[in-house]
Amino acid sequence: MGPPGPKEQRWQRRPFLCRKEVRIPMKMYVNLYSLDNPTFEVAPTIDISCHGARVVTKTIWQPNQQISVRSIRGNLYSPARVVYYQSYMDKFSVIGIEIYSSTAAGQNPADEASEKKRVRSSSA
Repeated sequence: MGPPGPKEQRWQRRPFLCRKEVRIPMKMYVNLYSLDNPTFEVAPTIDISCHGARVVTKTIWQPNQQISVRSIRGNLYSPARVVYYQSYMDKFSVIGIEIYSSTAAGQNPADEASEKKRVRSSSA
């Protein structure tokens, strides 16, 4: 057998790029909020998985930028990280986001902390 051809060499150089989970095509609107600067946007998802989503956006987001994601309908609220940013169509781009841990809407971790503080002070 001869040396590997260009196609085989390309696959040998790359680590396995298989997804660990299935992406589900689903359009739902989410609020994206930057924790670093006052950037806020309502944007649709293209697809979602257990740990992330692809979102169509007009805003320029930076890879590794920390953001907050909240679904317009439903119960998703989570801190997240921008994994990648790609041009999409004309004035739009797509970002891949990694969702850290979701909580039910209305259970914002900041709200939970202030509720615990309120309960402690009222019981004292």
